[in-house]
Amino acid sequence: MSIASLHPRRLIHKLLRTRLAWRLSGLMYWSACLATKGKIMDKQALLAHCENEIKFLFPHLKESDKVLEFGCGMGGNAIAVAPHVAKAVGVDINPFYVKRARSLAKSAGRDNCQFISYQGGRLPFGDGEFDVVYTWAVFERIPKPMVAEYLRDFSRILKPGGRVSVYMLRRHAAETDFVDLLGNDIYVYFEKDEAGQVTKDEGFVIDEVVDWPVAHVCVGHKV
Repeated sequence: MSIASLHPRRLIHKLLRTRLAWRLSGLMYWSACLATKGKIMDKQALLAHCENEIKFLFPHLKESDKVLEFGCGMGGNAIAVAPHVAKAVGVDINPFYVKRARSLAKSAGRDNCQFISYQGGRLPFGDGEFDVVYTWAVFERIPKPMVAEYLRDFSRILKPGGRVSVYMLRRHAAETDFVDLLGNDIYVYFEKDEAGQVTKDEGFVIDEVVDWPVAHVCVGHKV
């Protein structure tokens, strides 16, 4: 099929799905905000939105914890977590998002935040380095076999008994406004039992499954 024969909406979807478009979206704050949150909001509104989004995790955190967010994007969730822990680290494959996250943390006065850019694959951390690893709205764009690989690596970098929180998009999200920008077929969906099972298969005990309107969030700990 030639580009000329594509419906304009389908052409936009195809362009938005490319890695180049995802990386370029991080060049400016406003485009990064739109790409990661689906709408434009100022920095204070973004931080408030992120705190509300991730607050379910707060009871699972300790003041002495070193926490990693996998796929941190603009860093809003890690910044929200930071007051509750000793150190919050974010890692992302988009260097422009990492730059945005560092700037946002500085403006928020969160000096116990660190943001790191990496190229994918094995995480650049030592065995048992973290007390908590979580990911939010990332696995919905990663093939399921690779999701399992990342969960295995989460187990490697977690201390014994370390806690994990994994967000997986529900099939119910298809055809909703949430997926409208990129289209249904770009996302990876997990049934509730499947989300729990893949997390268990990689060495975690599930303590709680939080049902969001468009996702299952599995909260557990390393065996």
